[in-house]
Formats: sequence, C-alpha cells, structure tokens
Amino acid sequence: MLAICNELVSKNKVIKLDRLFNIARRELQVESAAILRGIKRLEDDMVIKADSKLLRSGLLRNDTRRELYSMITRNPGISFNQIRSRMGKGTKLLLWHIEVLSDFGCVRAYAFGSGAKAFFPRHVDEAGWGLDGLYMFQLYQNATVKMILDVLSDGNSYAVKQIEERLGISRQLVEYHVKKLCDQRVVDSIEEASRMYFLVGTQRRLFLKCKDFFAARE
Repeated sequence: MLAICNELVSKNKVIKLDRLFNIARRELQVESAAILRGIKRLEDDMVIKADSKLLRSGLLRNDTRRELYSMITRNPGISFNQIRSRMGKGTKLLLWHIEVLSDFGCVRAYAFGSGAKAFFPRHVDEAGWGLDGLYMFQLYQNATVKMILDVLSDGNSYAVKQIEERLGISRQLVEYHVKKLCDQRVVDSIEEASRMYFLVGTQRRLFLKCKDFFAARE
C-alpha cells in the first residue's frame, strides 16, 4: 500500500483515498476490507493525508520545513514570533509549513491561557510532561523569565529587590514577571515581617526537570 502512495507522490499526484483504494484493489490480491483497513491505518498513523501530495517520510526534504522542524525540536515551547524572528522568513510561508507538519502529527501547538501558541515536537508532547510541564517549556523560552525562575528555584525565597540586584534588570521588569508567574501559580509568595518573598515551591521539581532537559541537549 505504501509503495502505491510513494508512486503517486513521485508523479506529483494528490493522494485521493478512492483512487488509492481502486489502485490497490487492482494491483494487490487482497480483499477490499483489508485494503480499507490498510488505508485507515496509514491515515491513523499520519503516514498519509487525504488530498495531499506529501507523505510524512518526505516532509523534511524541503529545506525550510527541515529548518523549522529542527528549530521546534531544539526549542520545545517556542512561539511563532520567535520562530519568525530567528528564521527570518515570511509569515504566510512559515504558517503553511507549520500546518503541514501539524497535519502529519510532527508538531503540536498549545495555547496556555491568553498567551500565544507554543509549538512542540511530537516526541516531547507524548513524553508524559502534562500541560503543566509543557507550559514550563514555554516559560523557559523567555530569557528573562528563565533567569528569574533560575534564581527562585534554588530552594530559597527572595524579595523583588534581591532578584533585581542579583540579575541586574529593572525592578519594573522583575515585578511584572513575578506577578505574572504568581498569577499562573508557577511562583509562590510568602509574607514575612510585612515584606513579600518569592520562590518556586510547588512547581520546583517540574522546573528543574525542564532545566535538566535543556542542559542535556547543550
């Protein structure tokens, strides 16, 4: 069955399921029910897609698509704006290639809250991270947020001024991100002597696991 698909694609023909069925019935000496099961399995496994001239096995022969997939694989949780900025290619072109990769199950997108979509390679999405873990990947793609979480995940709690001094960034920027991280329940707050301190508490193990994931790839 797959050989028939490869032949259709090599001739730049669209994979129509009824056409595939008819060719298979003519060329393969098997029952119609078996052919239908074979076609369904190819669809379910996202090896083929109806009305496409592509097969999953050949997706990365395109240079732009290969670069895009590599970027998402190296940076799970990356946003579209980050992809566009780093690749320097047009919006419509990139969106089309993302759609192709998504249609064949190579990449998946999630939107957390009101934020922009974050893109993940299939193997990361299926690795059991859960939505909280995938969200941590997205946070890790923001350099400032990553620095703040690095500080707040060392087992101690810090006031905004201490974070500001340690990282050398503005108080306003620290306050903005810490408030947002608290609202998202990634960072916990503690009040001591009428002063607020912050730390990665309940999500610490998950953040450190995410951090180890990226460290192992460097």
